[in-house]
Amino acid sequence: MRVFWVALFLFVVGSIAQAEDVDVSKGEWPSQQPPAPLAALALELVVTIDPKINVGDSDLGTRQFIPITGGYFRGADGLRGQVNNGGADWQLVRPDGVMVIEAIYSITTDDGTVIQVHNTGISHNEGGRYTITNPVFHAPKGKYEWLNKRHFVGTITPAFNKGVFEAVVIRAYEVSQPEG
Repeated sequence: MRVFWVALFLFVVGSIAQAEDVDVSKGEWPSQQPPAPLAALALELVVTIDPKINVGDSDLGTRQFIPITGGYFRGADGLRGQVNNGGADWQLVRPDGVMVIEAIYSITTDDGTVIQVHNTGISHNEGGRYTITNPVFHAPKGKYEWLNKRHFVGTITPAFNKGVFEAVVIRAYEVSQPEG
């Protein structure tokens, strides 16, 4: 069994692209400032919604949800399609005013591929509007499975049509590690 752990350790160490020179026995910190991760817009969705439904006060705060009724999207490399009716954004408004977001819905590409979206995050207005999410995609094997193998951060902004709040714009940015 010890051979397994040594082999695993050597594999992990060997697969690290760039090593840091740190004497951990002395509690040293890395001497180099690492480059910040990069983010590029990968997907933009316009998601139509119905009015919010209040569930009421519960164990951790006030619960509510917003039905997702449809919409459309576009993305990298000509990716396009429709947001499907039937999902919802389940929200918990905590006592400190922070809204915890958990939306589950699906999208269908123009070529008929259905992809599940699970978007979690937080939103509040302390110090200005702050809404950041972590969209995760569950695509079938094939053309779009790259979505399963990437990490995304997202934003959500309200969209108004002639003063009526009827949609949100969701942007998913692919996070990558800079080379070098």
